[in-house]
Amino acid sequence: MGYFADRVYFTWLYHYSYTQFFYDISDILFISGLFAFPFVSWLFIFLYGAFLYGNRVIHIEQWNLCIEERKQKLINYGQRGLYVLGFSLITEQGDTGNANALINNDFIITSKLHPNSGIVIPHTSLSAFGDMTSDRFDDRLKLILTHFEKEYKTKFSTVLDQKNLHVRLFIEAEIPNDKIKTLWMMTLGKMISYPVSFEIENPVNSSTFIETWLDDRAHDDELLLVINTHLFSIPIKNEGEFASMLILAGENVKIEQLFPIFNSPLIKVHRSEQKAKLTKTIDHALLWGSGNDNYYGGVWYNGILPDLNTEILNYFNQIQFEAKDHFNIDGSIGYGWQVTTCCFSCFVCAKQGA
Repeated sequence: MGYFADRVYFTWLYHYSYTQFFYDISDILFISGLFAFPFVSWLFIFLYGAFLYGNRVIHIEQWNLCIEERKQKLINYGQRGLYVLGFSLITEQGDTGNANALINNDFIITSKLHPNSGIVIPHTSLSAFGDMTSDRFDDRLKLILTHFEKEYKTKFSTVLDQKNLHVRLFIEAEIPNDKIKTLWMMTLGKMISYPVSFEIENPVNSSTFIETWLDDRAHDDELLLVINTHLFSIPIKNEGEFASMLILAGENVKIEQLFPIFNSPLIKVHRSEQKAKLTKTIDHALLWGSGNDNYYGGVWYNGILPDLNTEILNYFNQIQFEAKDHFNIDGSIGYGWQVTTCCFSCFVCAKQGA
């Protein structure tokens, strides 16, 4: 009896398992499933891959667009400059005619006897401003500042609002800063009593000062007065004395209101962003100055060795850059320790633009 019961039980289990796991399907449906399942799986993978690829392409395009927009914003930021409202340059030639002499190659540095050195050496000097044999540079600087005071007295008293005027002095001479400030207060300081800021800067920083100034957007609404002076007691070869004054306006200053008193701004000073490689410096200078798409009338050189001069000309030919004239400041005004190098170009550009 037990054997029969076990047999019945296993028979029932067999039929139960068969009914649970085996079903009757047609051959057509079975074969269709064999082909349809891989196809549907492949189609799903393909569409999903296409979806991911499309999203990736869109993301890359948007990313590149954001990069280009950011790049253009940085370029626009770097192309901000300073309008030149007024400029004065004093050299061995005097306080007038410097641009004409430079353009016409009439301003050439020559060898002559300097009273302090006792030797003949190529140099230029401000003999009209004080006794060159004296070591009292403060007397000579006072004469220079008095000259600027007389030249700009009317303009400062009628137009300039001292609420947005900054003053920076770069004095390359053996004069203590407290004495320089005293001389300022005795001359131009009488007209500009309360500038927003007044600083006596290290002349070594003069070549990068414009970049530092333009890095602050707050200066776009303000005016800047820069005075540069280079004086010596005994010159070295090709060294030149000079003094300059620049009145600059930021991008957002309403310069039209200043035109009746100041010259219309033929010149705009841009950053140069000096790089380790000369070619990179040239590329960046051309980039920052290309905002107004102006024609370049001239290229000036200061502190450039002859080998570098040749390298510059070769690179200009390589990038197909053309300029009407090339000016060697060292061979005319003289090497001035890179003080106020932008002032020279201002005079040249003003003459060419007139």
